[in-house]
Amino acid sequence: LWTSLHIGSCQFWILGVMCGRGIQSKLSLLLMLRFLVTTLGQQSVQSISFSDNITRRKSECLATQDNATGAIRLALDCAELLYSKNTNPTPIKGSNSDVMSLALECVKIYHTEYTNSTDCTMPGSSFATTCVSNLQSRNAHDDRNILPIWLVLILQVAKCGKKHLDLVTKVLLSLLPSSGWEGQIIPVALLRLYAYFPSLMALNDPKLRGILLDAAGENASKWLEWRSPLDSQLSEMIKNLSVNPHQRLLQSMSDFSKRHPLVVARHFGTLVHILDDDASACSERRGRVNEKSSCEFATAKVELGSIRITVRHWGYSFTETVWTSVIEILMALPSEVMFTCGQKMGLMKLLAIYLKLIFTQKQINCEENTSRIKEKLSKLLHAFQASNKQSWENWVECKLPEIETWGKIKEILLECQLISDTVKQQVP
Repeated sequence: LWTSLHIGSCQFWILGVMCGRGIQSKLSLLLMLRFLVTTLGQQSVQSISFSDNITRRKSECLATQDNATGAIRLALDCAELLYSKNTNPTPIKGSNSDVMSLALECVKIYHTEYTNSTDCTMPGSSFATTCVSNLQSRNAHDDRNILPIWLVLILQVAKCGKKHLDLVTKVLLSLLPSSGWEGQIIPVALLRLYAYFPSLMALNDPKLRGILLDAAGENASKWLEWRSPLDSQLSEMIKNLSVNPHQRLLQSMSDFSKRHPLVVARHFGTLVHILDDDASACSERRGRVNEKSSCEFATAKVELGSIRITVRHWGYSFTETVWTSVIEILMALPSEVMFTCGQKMGLMKLLAIYLKLIFTQKQINCEENTSRIKEKLSKLLHAFQASNKQSWENWVECKLPEIETWGKIKEILLECQLISDTVKQQVP
């Protein structure tokens, strides 16, 4: 068994070697990376935690900036080893020969170097299985849980504090722009760092903000699956908003939107859900608009006879403050977030549900019930057109899902008077 002193000595030796670029062996890089990640307390790539679960003793080797730099170099060298031969990190479906060839090559190297060793902690077949598993996993670097081991080390370094996170960010940014593997992998790694440390990452660099914005847009489906320490806080705020919307909560959520717009965009789907539930419910609570249909009751025939039922129509009842509050939260988001990558995260569904409510109220001759909502939504739509004209023109030519009989979106906008005369002339 290795003592803590022996493990610590090996950790410092590995980081010292990386600072001096003393070893070039590909096998040695992979083994050093695996040793360092394991001895730092990371037992599995599925158990990344937001909390600082690296003890002071285990992270002592990363305390200095020089050693942290060595760890980052080791991680990036191993990333280059995995991706440099194929600048497209996504394996082509059906082409497993390259994956198997690399795995077998690793086994061959492993067997050659360790065939006479009696202290083999990792059989060659296990190492091959790991290689195949990592490389066959589609976009392993952006998977929700199963992370490549080089990225695990990057996250471990960043966990040591804000200075270390700034160092990691600076090193990764220095590799961009790039048309090689770095250009496809590093932006996703930076986005992962932001997901894990949104309150610590320094976002005053416009280059970093642009990279995060582009990466979130290009990897929207994965970005929505990842975890962030702010998710639970934001989910609780949204839940409270749906139950008891008030000015103090709205201000908190607006401030949150300004500080972490990409995190808020991840929860567009949740906002759609609470709005849909609100328009589906039937309640007499304070602040709720209830419009009864002309026929309050209906008769339904069943096997045992007839029963009287109450028919509930979607959109006949809603809580105005909930709907206006969500628009104000959206207006607090930067336009470059909401009307670019936000479109891939659920913005269009949000706009669609607002149009559905307003048009439903118009059909039952209760337009005055949505006058405040229309006023705020109109401002949002104007901002949409001004920020991304091409997307706006494409959107207004579409039809609302499941209610295509209402016509194109531009026709609904005109009929509901959600755009001014000036904008009407610009709508294709």
